[in-house]
Amino acid sequence: MSQETKLFSIEDNGTRIQEIAFADQVSFSFPFELFEQGDLDVFLTPAGQEPNPTADLLVLNVNYTITPTLFPIPSGNVNLIIPANLDDVITMNRAVPNERNTQYEVAGPITGKQLDTDFDRIIAMIQQLENLILNQALTYEVTDLLIDRTKNNILPKLPAKAAGKFPVWTKNSDDVLIAVEFEEDADASTLRSELASQNVLSPGTGLIGYFDGLNSIGRTLTQQLDFIMEGLPSTGDMKDGFKLVADTGWIIMDDGDIGNAASGASTRANADTEDLFTLLWNNTIQANVVVSGGPRGLSAIEDFNANKKIDLPKTKGRSLMNATSFIDTLNASVEGTSTASLSVNNLAPHSHSVTDPGHTHTVNVASQLVASFNASLNGVTTNGSNRTALLNTTGISIASTGLGESFSIQSPVTLCTRQIKL
Repeated sequence: MSQETKLFSIEDNGTRIQEIAFADQVSFSFPFELFEQGDLDVFLTPAGQEPNPTADLLVLNVNYTITPTLFPIPSGNVNLIIPANLDDVITMNRAVPNERNTQYEVAGPITGKQLDTDFDRIIAMIQQLENLILNQALTYEVTDLLIDRTKNNILPKLPAKAAGKFPVWTKNSDDVLIAVEFEEDADASTLRSELASQNVLSPGTGLIGYFDGLNSIGRTLTQQLDFIMEGLPSTGDMKDGFKLVADTGWIIMDDGDIGNAASGASTRANADTEDLFTLLWNNTIQANVVVSGGPRGLSAIEDFNANKKIDLPKTKGRSLMNATSFIDTLNASVEGTSTASLSVNNLAPHSHSVTDPGHTHTVNVASQLVASFNASLNGVTTNGSNRTALLNTTGISIASTGLGESFSIQSPVTLCTRQIKL
């Protein structure tokens, strides 16, 4: 739709504008004039994608509308039918056709509106051409000396690339842009091939240097990668912490078992347990680390593929101790207990001393009773009228005490969570 009277002049506000959308944004403004709806190209480049003018071009009244709707307009808004996603790029480029459809009558009147609109279109086309040259074309600096103006405004054509040669633009002694071919140096060719190789043993990995400024040590790329890898945890390494969920590539040592996805293992049943399964299988014995459905097969991979499970070493509530000998029969073996009960054999040899000197009873009897007293008492000694009975003990004994209950021998600890690397 067009408006009868144009109340604005054409301004130098550019001919192209871009906006990075926020989530669900619908409206995008442009600051330049349009004569008709078709004078604007709108592009939407999805976030993170390379621009593609053909694929990104939107269709008027299908993908977007323009407001105001009365043309010509000094500026306006593009309104998307479907909101943009976060970081989509919206490009609005004025594209007034390089044509003039107005026909002035030979003998008729020429209105100011006709002239004004035609001149505005010409200015718009000039602005679009200027924008194209300044932003998208190769240009000379305004102060560059152009010896041959008929040639210097034409970009030299690069020759077709030949084997071992590289066509490039450069300038001659008169600062004129020319096209030339450079031949690749043999050493440069070798270096390029070696650097491009993806083989970790390629000589190229020994050509790129890395300087450790902290330790003032220079290393090749291979040496630096080896140095980094030495510090990274490998399968079977353990670490302590207070995390309740294992880090990626680790599992918590919960005295459970591991195996492949079909094994039904309690701690982790996944293909990524194969390396740890193999390490435990190769470095322990069945008595210490049980493989389900034992005895073990011919190899770790055979048992793993047979959906067997292997126990994790028992660590819950236990401290780790370096083995006395580094052999598989000791690896992951469980030793010791957290409580103890003492027996007599655990006591240091000792004796109990009891003093019982014994005693006698002395009785003074009348002489006339002596004969009968002697007859009634056995084992007495006489001393005149005194009679002394034989020595006797009291029968003293020592009673036992205690319940024999076990007691803790665990040293003070702080509990944590232990993980092992897959």
